[in-house]
Amino acid sequence: RLAHQQRETELADREGDWGSRLPAHWFLADAMMRAGRWREAIESYEVALAVAEGRSNQRQVAALREKIDEARVKLRNEG
Repeated sequence: RLAHQQRETELADREGDWGSRLPAHWFLADAMMRAGRWREAIESYEVALAVAEGRSNQRQVAALREKIDEARVKLRNEG
């Protein structure tokens, strides 16, 4: 699942369409969270957030910020 999502994200990035990049990075970050890969999750959520800002509704932006905060907490607790 994770490898598949990484490929999907790479394809979305190559296409450059924000409508593809946003969910691809969000889903990849969710998969990284499930795998306990906090830093990578944060990076992917941050890409999704950058894509979403100015293009997406505020609810999505807020949800992404919450996901980033959650991943940062998990990363801090791990160390």
